Parts: sequence; structure tokens; C-alpha cells
Amino acid sequence: MKILFYSHSSTLYGAPSSLINLISGLIKINPKINVHVILPSNGGLENKLKAENISYSVIPHYKWTYNYELFKRKLKTNKTLAYLWLYKNMIQRYFQNLFQFRKHQKFVAGYKPDIIYVNSSMSPMGCKLSLTFSIPLVWHHRETINDPITGFYLDNNYSFKKYFRDADLHFYPSAFLKKSYEIFKNTGKQSIVFNGVSYEGGLSNKSYNKKNAIKFGMVGRVNSQKGQAEVISVFHELQKLNGIKAHELHLFGGGEEMYINELKNICNSNIIFRGFQDQNTIYRDLDFVIVNARNESFGRVVAEANSYGIPVIALNSGALTEIVFDGLNGYTYNSNKELYNAIKRILLADSNLINYDTLSKSSRKCFENYFSVEAYSQSIFRELLLLIK
Repeated sequence: MKILFYSHSSTLYGAPSSLINLISGLIKINPKINVHVILPSNGGLENKLKAENISYSVIPHYKWTYNYELFKRKLKTNKTLAYLWLYKNMIQRYFQNLFQFRKHQKFVAGYKPDIIYVNSSMSPMGCKLSLTFSIPLVWHHRETINDPITGFYLDNNYSFKKYFRDADLHFYPSAFLKKSYEIFKNTGKQSIVFNGVSYEGGLSNKSYNKKNAIKFGMVGRVNSQKGQAEVISVFHELQKLNGIKAHELHLFGGGEEMYINELKNICNSNIIFRGFQDQNTIYRDLDFVIVNARNESFGRVVAEANSYGIPVIALNSGALTEIVFDGLNGYTYNSNKELYNAIKRILLADSNLINYDTLSKSSRKCFENYFSVEAYSQSIFRELLLLIK
């Protein structure tokens, strides 16, 4: 089986990280699988591919989505300039992909894959090549599109619908995401498979040291959809309480510098921006992870945190309702007020009120049962075998 993977990004955020986990898992299942990854540019993902001995090429290709949130900001300043910016970038992306297509065509003709596997809804190049060469297309959707909350809007709905309809197999990491794509109509097979993550830590569960400050963390891109600003405001309110346990909020990840600076201006000494860090650095000292994102298509941070035995406090939104189980691998909430009350209970609790060790062990068990790379890769491998038979 020869699989050509198309990654829409060369970063180490959610979708590319899930792709690495999948490829590593597939190779463990069957070392004879021949895989190659096409990256759109140089970036941190290259180092990970090299470390895993996964072959790859950098051949530029461009997304067919724009940043709706940025567009809205520009609209407030100058409507005419905002639309000029939008159409200029749409046309530029179209012609850039047109210009690069021959390079991709030449590579595919030489590689002769059995399957083209596109790892995101946000990039069309792999879909176009599948149609050109009549190679089975597997499309792994990772994000909602045309969604004002996540902000990924398509340049061209017509082309997307055409490729979507013709794809042989669609994967979704949650029932929530699958439902959001129902409007596009598809005749191929569709399958829901939870993302798997690799465990990179030393211990399978944590010990809760109540003598130290309780450390909460948020992990991932810093933007309005991830909800860092609301959590910061909750922590401001908590600091008005008397008799609560010392605590800190650590924010990991990158984003637009302007937005990050806006958040930093409303922070204090207990709220710390840590930037982009490796997985072990992120999770080794945290006691709880907060996921305040809306319309998450999966919630990779939940699986990562659980792999370290860290319980998650998550907003009841999107796919988070499918993977966070109250009292088992964390807690859920429906509003800022409920988040405030949940953290308040933790900060006011004595040593007997919350059995952290039990919660940590059950969080780790959830990871093993639902989010392991082995289960993830096996489910996808079975579908790929059926596709090429």
C-alpha cells in the first residue's frame, strides 16, 4: 500500500500532529506500508517527520480558506479595503495553486500512490490530483468550515462541493464534525474515528501536591475561538475571593501578536504566557487543563492531558461533549459562571473533598481506552484496506 499524504500546514499544531500519530501507527501495524508526506512549506513539522523517519517533500500549495475574524476586523476599519484584501488574496491563492500544480502532478506521476490522503478540509491540492489521476481519495476533515466561530471560510464553495461529493472515504474525529458537513452531500463512505495521541511522558498518572500552588493550563492556538480571554476574566474574579488556595494560569501556544498583546495587557502575575513548548514541558507541572474552545471538531488537548493523567475542565461545546466525562476524566461546564464555580470548588476544597489521585488514574484510563494511537491507527487501517481491495 502506497499512501501519499497531503498536509495543509507545516506547524506542529492539532491536524499535523494527528497526522504524524496516524502515520507512525500505520507503520507499526504494517512496516511494509510506503508513505510520503507533501508539506506546503518549511516548518517545525519537518523535524518531527525526520525524527520518525517519515519521508516527505516540500512542494508549495495553498489553502482555499480565509480568516473570517481578520476579515471582520478589516470591515470595521474600511469596507472597500476589506473586500479588496479578500478578493486579492482569493485570486492570489488560486493562481499560486495553478502555478504549482505541474510540480505536484510530476511528483504524483512518479510516486504512483494507491491512495491520496488529504489531512484537512482547508487545502485543495491533494483533492485535485486525485481527480486528475483517478486515484482513490481519502479526506480527513479536521475543522468546521464556513463557521463564524472557528473562522475558516471557503474561497470557493462550488469546488469544495465537487471534491467532497467525489471523495471515496471521509474521516471525521467526532459526530459533531460529521454533522456539520451533512449539507455538502456525499456518495462515498463516511467514518467517525477519534484522534489518537502519543504519550511522551514518564509517569502514567500524576500526584497532586496540595502544598504548592495549583497550576491550571490552556494549550493551543491563542485566538478568540479558543476562549483564553474569558478564562482570564474568570481568574480575575477568583482572585477577589478570600481563603482560596494559591493558583496560577499558564497559557501555551502562539497566535497573532496583536491579539496576544491584548490579552497580556489584562493579565497579572498569576497568569503566565509560555508560548509554544514541547509536550512534556507543557504537561509535566500542570494539575488541570482548561478547554474553553467553542465548536472544537475534536479536542486534541483533552487526549494529551489525559495521557499524562491530567483531568480536563471543558466547555460543553462541539466535540468536547463526546470526549469529556464528568468525574471520570474531568469536569464540564456551560458558562463562565459554571467555570468560575468549578475552579472555586477546587481552590476551596480540603484534601478530602477532591480525590485527585483517583481522578488522575481514571483520566489516564480514558486515554488508553479512547485516544491511543493504536486504536486510532487500527480503525483507519481497516478502512484503507477495504478501500483498495
